Amino acid sequence: MILRIILLTTCLLFSSTDITSIKPQTIRLRLKSSRSNSGRTQLTIYSIENELKMIPELRTSKIIALGECAHGSQSIKELVFQIIKYQVLNNHCRLILVEYPLEETLLMNAYIQAEQGIKLQDIITKTNRDLMSTSFIKILYWLRKYNEISREKVYLLGTDISLTAMQAMECLTNYVEVKNKYRKLRVLDNLLDNLRGFKQDENSIRPISDDIKKIKNTCGYLLKHKILFRSLLGKCEVKLLEYILVRYYSKGLIYATELKLKSRDLFMKENVELFKQMYLKDEDSMIIYSHLMHTTPNSFPKELLSIANKPSMGTLLKKIYGSDYFVIGLLIGEGSVFNYNPTKPIKKLKSPPIESIEHLLLTQNISLKYLDNLENWENIPVRLVTNGSMKRQFFKFTPYKMMDAAFFIKKSCPLKFNTKQLYMYE
Repeated sequence: MILRIILLTTCLLFSSTDITSIKPQTIRLRLKSSRSNSGRTQLTIYSIENELKMIPELRTSKIIALGECAHGSQSIKELVFQIIKYQVLNNHCRLILVEYPLEETLLMNAYIQAEQGIKLQDIITKTNRDLMSTSFIKILYWLRKYNEISREKVYLLGTDISLTAMQAMECLTNYVEVKNKYRKLRVLDNLLDNLRGFKQDENSIRPISDDIKKIKNTCGYLLKHKILFRSLLGKCEVKLLEYILVRYYSKGLIYATELKLKSRDLFMKENVELFKQMYLKDEDSMIIYSHLMHTTPNSFPKELLSIANKPSMGTLLKKIYGSDYFVIGLLIGEGSVFNYNPTKPIKKLKSPPIESIEHLLLTQNISLKYLDNLENWENIPVRLVTNGSMKRQFFKFTPYKMMDAAFFIKKSCPLKFNTKQLYMYE
């Protein structure tokens, strides 16, 4: 078996297989603030830039999709953020899309745009705790500092949708509340009055009719005062608010879990296209960070169809953008992940089968590898952990059909949550 492998030799300098433990000056892209003679903040970056330069698709592809094999890995997120920073600094990456509901990322995006009065504390207290890992807060802070000194701004938005209309409206309420915290404008108070008070009948597949009417009234108020709202919130933000509200009452998104999951990847693809149109110029690129089941450009085997949408977001985007859509899988050899389960939040990963990619690479005892030729493997086990189940972790499929290349991380550490440490960025 002949493999053409780009080895990230920097990692060999350290005996630890945990990427999060590698020293910042050698592999992490770390922001440092310093003052030049002119008084402006400068960015100092320590990176694996030379190694990433060996991946031509990072320069040539307009959409880099990073598909992780499992959620909840701090080690994967550290690597993803290195790639994000490299792309922002070197390859005109102006849009970061993450697998969170769009309405939940509006406040995050306002923060990284360095809007006055919006602080990390607002995001931490108003957002789902599962999203606020220390590594994610770090990248928000880094992007904010980058935007403060750059003419070309970077935007961060979510590709996903909320489970219910009530959850979506709660996110919009939090967003407008924070935006109006210091402005105290009557028109924003009126918008909040329309958003507040949603009720959800948990035993019904649809909200009560009053809620449907309430969403329409909220959207009507926004459109009636669109010019004023554009002057207060910005043209793009008003467009996103309208997009969310219209979608929840006109496209059948006031529904239960089953209907939402069936259409999920289609709506994710529509989100990507809208954001690209709104925020990117021809020379710009974007990163999509999501589960491999969403980013893959091909359908999964039949045994996975019960938990994977067909077609996937990646399949739909590949048909539109062709070679401009490049998928990098993010694979794990061993370790643990955060399981999003309050009774057992940390889950140890199962040992990979002997015939798997993960087992082969574990025997090489290298912390991190980039694989740019996957054609040598067919119908072999690859780790694929879904969010709802940790029982079965390996499925047989042909890797090069699911991803164009892959990063392999030897050991995964679970996500870390340290609220006290996060406030140091304020």
